[in-house]
Amino acid sequence: MKYTQLSITVPSSPIFSSLGKEPSLETEVLFGEKVSLLEKRNDALFIKTEIDNYYGWINNKHVGELKKPTHRVLTLRTIIFTKPDIKSNSINYLPMGSQIYVKYFENNWACIMLSDDNKINEGFISKNHIVYITNKSKDWVKYAEQLIGVPYKWGGRDTIGLDCSALVQLSLQTAGIFAPRNTDEQINMNFNIINNIKELRRGSIIFWKGHVGILTDNNTLLHANAFSMNVVKEPLLEAINRIYKDYSNIKKMFLIELN
Repeated sequence: MKYTQLSITVPSSPIFSSLGKEPSLETEVLFGEKVSLLEKRNDALFIKTEIDNYYGWINNKHVGELKKPTHRVLTLRTIIFTKPDIKSNSINYLPMGSQIYVKYFENNWACIMLSDDNKINEGFISKNHIVYITNKSKDWVKYAEQLIGVPYKWGGRDTIGLDCSALVQLSLQTAGIFAPRNTDEQINMNFNIINNIKELRRGSIIFWKGHVGILTDNNTLLHANAFSMNVVKEPLLEAINRIYKDYSNIKKMFLIELN
């Protein structure tokens, strides 16, 4: 069956597991990402995300029609201005991972297409904050490091608040790797398995039960966690000992090497 495909037209939109007064947050979808419409109920839509096959309910005011994206936001966040002028009014922001259609470039600005109440309009962002949609960075860890200090948020994928698996997913996307959304799926990704902790180095990923982190060097862990309530770097052995005490031992370790 063919379903209607729509794009996210707000910086990020929450996806909920159910409808009701206090539904639980499952994940978030970012500007320009595609979703398939499966069901409509009043002002809510039941959708499936194209990027990671997630199902849930979303606000119908957060989707619309957008042109096929040409670029992707690669900085923590970028501000949308009304004109190609830093003194012009700001409209909104776009988080890292947002997918945009660039209409044209003007000096150091990119004119991007937006959707406002189903009326296509324009905004301007710094062209230094974006790359072609097909761009692949070999040092994907440096983009994870950009997220240091971002608050921890269960189910969050926007750079104003995210969880451990979203940190991994967004960072790997900068290298052209589209990872699953959750740790129980990410742990089954097809990468070189590390069997000795001494083999860990920059670009390694380490898993515990329900948690994942990134190695910035052989003894430093970068992760979004509920202990510090943000994205932090900390000594690997300190993190291992604390997580073992509260949750579990290490489940698996990967090394992601890019050609």
